[in-house]
Amino acid sequence: EKVYTLTNGVWTIAGAVASIDRTNNGSPITETYASLADAIADAETGETIKLLTDVALSETIYVKEGAVTVDLNGHKLTGPDDGKANWYAFIVDGGDLTLKDSIGTGELYAKCYGIETKSGSFTMESGKITATQNKTYGSAIVNYGGTVVVKGGELSGYLSSVFTGGYFAEASTTILGGTLTGPVIIESYADKDFTETVASADNSYEAGEGYKWVEQDDIYVLTAKIYIAEVDGEGYETLAEAVEAAEP
Repeated sequence: EKVYTLTNGVWTIAGAVASIDRTNNGSPITETYASLADAIADAETGETIKLLTDVALSETIYVKEGAVTVDLNGHKLTGPDDGKANWYAFIVDGGDLTLKDSIGTGELYAKCYGIETKSGSFTMESGKITATQNKTYGSAIVNYGGTVVVKGGELSGYLSSVFTGGYFAEASTTILGGTLTGPVIIESYADKDFTETVASADNSYEAGEGYKWVEQDDIYVLTAKIYIAEVDGEGYETLAEAVEAAEP
């Protein structure tokens, strides 16, 4: 049985952590939820879920259908890491998820990974995703399939800020803005038939090892470096660089 409390004229579930603003017969109402997972499960396409307090997830939340926005609303959302299946805060597999922060101090703190996409899409509008605790796998966004668009906010990852590899489906990442700490990595899987692309409006973001930003049609595309010479195990893209490196 749900227990409700009246706060500032609004009835809320006791211990509510998230809310959705709606209308009922033309009148505005606020639905509240005891868990973020419950809010996402109940959300209709186009609705925004607002955090009401700091939240620590014990399990990954899946977004499999619909298009929803999570507003951190100035709060800290801590992702799970049980060392087994629950490494991500969110896994997008068929739905469309947008993350934003309307206050300016909100953060998704990922103990391992922040967001994974398998299909569908993820859009980062504002806020912060931090994934620096895990010193082996920490990545703010992992795009294994689908579409990722970074419009703003801050992404920080120990392994990568954004990782893109077509493992489950075609994977496309576009970076239009924001602050990224940690390399932007692209990886291909020889046993998969899917492709991956990473494009950016800014070529100053750190590229993963062996890759560089190449300008194509007014945008920069992450492209593998082609080495023509090697000196002491280090590859060089031009003969001049190799000669310079070889000089005593």
